[in-house]
Amino acid sequence: MTDSNISYPYFDMLDKDGTNMNFEHWEDVRSVEMHWHDYDELLIVEKGSCRHYYNGTETLLIPGDCVLIQPNHAHGYSVEGAISLFNCQYHREAVDPDVLLFNTEGGLMEQLEESIRIEKEGTLENREPENRKSDRKADEQTDRKTKRESFYRNGHMELSGYEANSEKQGVIHAEPEQLSYIISLIHRILGYQEEITEYTAIEKKKYMEIILMEFQRIQRKQTSAASVHSTESQMAVAAVLAYLDQNIAEPLNLNELAAQYGFATNYFRKIFRDVTGFPPVKYLNRLRVIRASEYILNEGYCMKDAAAEVGIYDVNYFSRLFKQIMGFAPSKL
Repeated sequence: MTDSNISYPYFDMLDKDGTNMNFEHWEDVRSVEMHWHDYDELLIVEKGSCRHYYNGTETLLIPGDCVLIQPNHAHGYSVEGAISLFNCQYHREAVDPDVLLFNTEGGLMEQLEESIRIEKEGTLENREPENRKSDRKADEQTDRKTKRESFYRNGHMELSGYEANSEKQGVIHAEPEQLSYIISLIHRILGYQEEITEYTAIEKKKYMEIILMEFQRIQRKQTSAASVHSTESQMAVAAVLAYLDQNIAEPLNLNELAAQYGFATNYFRKIFRDVTGFPPVKYLNRLRVIRASEYILNEGYCMKDAAAEVGIYDVNYFSRLFKQIMGFAPSKL
């Protein structure tokens, strides 16, 4: 799927009831060609997966992944296997401007790269947080500081694969309880669309605003959690993400990775979760399931071989993990 396949824009999808917003529950196995429209669209994956094309990148969206599509930006997605996703479409003038999600194009790493650029120009002073100092033993400080300085002099910010593309698309990761709450609100709105009255139109607008506020809360929580950590700490997480992407079948030795960049294990685990939104093990399991899905769909691997390629040799465990993350069994791919 390429930009050359872009279809005509969708002009009239929001004119059904005069509210300038529309909600769809997509369970069809058909793919959606590249297209664009003059309104915002919040894409939310409930179950299954789809390959999403947006902002010049391609990434696999799985349950809990949400993307805000900006007006007049081309996007499309291909569906393979079981899927349940929701489209929340709205014109900006239809909702309170205080709840609009404008700042979701580009992820945390793009924001970090900008802060690094400013820092290099000498306009941003970098300070080590006090909680890092208190978290480490005094007799380890000098050795770890030396290791960090050596890494950052030679380090880089390059990400690859799934994480990099997710960042470029501005993917927001909702936790299961957050996702469940948002989906319940959308189902209420879908009911209102059956027969819109003066009062249900108002309720539809207010529920849409609640959904947008919930996504702002999720995004701000992750952004603010990451921002308390120094640029060097976030760079270390970026380096570990790239390492996991390139060594996905290797066992996760967090003690060794933390020591490599000069951090106590528990503190590095906290930094990792604050920056990515996931604990290290949960992030790696998610990455492994995504990669295994690609092996099954694109390379024709059987489930056993796909699991082995990502470092999981117990097929039953892989099947349970897959269903837990994707919302359906791997046999449905």
